[in-house]
Amino acid sequence: MKLIIFVTGLILLAGSASAQNRLDGKVKAMLVQPGTFGGCAATFTVDPKSINSICDPNWLSADCDGNFRSKSESALQWNAIQLAAVTDRDISVFFSTSGRLNGKCRVVRVDILPDAAP
Repeated sequence: MKLIIFVTGLILLAGSASAQNRLDGKVKAMLVQPGTFGGCAATFTVDPKSINSICDPNWLSADCDGNFRSKSESALQWNAIQLAAVTDRDISVFFSTSGRLNGKCRVVRVDILPDAAP
């Protein structure tokens, strides 16, 4: 019984550790096209494929079509990506390889980073 609990714990731990990846950089470009790449996607100064080879190169989907979460949740993350782009701020984007959209990995968290101290 203890072995089963131990193995189950390892599987859950491995799944959560591999589910999210972190990209730090700036937004280079954005696209909006319903039905493609989850409806909206962005590319960054760091290629997500360089962080996780499962992802297609260049773009991450923000899932604006609401395939894997509500459209309102997706809109909040998309708004944060847009804000980082127009203010030229550094951004941390956490993304998942599960539930890819047209091969693009999916954004699960967006942090707009503070300006560096002078």
